Amino acid sequence: MDRTKKFVVALGLVAISAAGCKSCGDDPTDDNNTTNNNTQNVGTNNGTQNNNNSTIVVECDTRVPLEIPDTGDVTIARGEDGTCFSSEGIRVNERLLTIEPGVIIEFEENAALEVTSTGKLNMEGTADAPIILTAEEGRETPGYWAGINLDRPNSLDTVLDHVIVRYAGRDQPGALTISYCCGSDTRVSVSNSIFEYSATLGVHVDESINLETFENNIMRNNVEGAAFFY
Repeated sequence: MDRTKKFVVALGLVAISAAGCKSCGDDPTDDNNTTNNNTQNVGTNNGTQNNNNSTIVVECDTRVPLEIPDTGDVTIARGEDGTCFSSEGIRVNERLLTIEPGVIIEFEENAALEVTSTGKLNMEGTADAPIILTAEEGRETPGYWAGINLDRPNSLDTVLDHVIVRYAGRDQPGALTISYCCGSDTRVSVSNSIFEYSATLGVHVDESINLETFENNIMRNNVEGAAFFY
């Protein structure tokens, strides 16, 4: 990515282009309902062990609180209605967190989804079944929860595709914040996703971040504008 500072501010639907990345495009999904931050280490909501590997499967259903095990890779799978909530947030360190299509996670006030440099986050929804991260029901206001914070992501497994993030931006510069530090290698892919109703920016990307893919994303109705790229 071109390291020249690029700052895009707009309150409506925005298309952003950066060297090596395609422009953001039209809305790829239906608009359905969907740190000072409180975080819980990832790890059940009736968690079950996958016998084929070490992955713990946590079912997201009927607005039950997420209970994440302390160790091991974790998959959050869609239950019957696919909605659950996180009171303390989720922190991913030295493991892979996979969130499956159709999952809706409602975050309580100040909570965040944080991924460290040794963690990996795979959220690959579909056009018909996007993954939705939002504020808890009845508290839908910009900045109610923090959002996604990728701290020096460095794995091809870290992918956001067909993801919708709403009502974030509490105590961090964007609903999606991708941070860089100290000469570390970084890479992440973001596509076909929507970042809206943030109290700050839709997306904030630090310098030296290697965006493997950044295409067909929408940043709209965010208080401080669409996105900031170094």
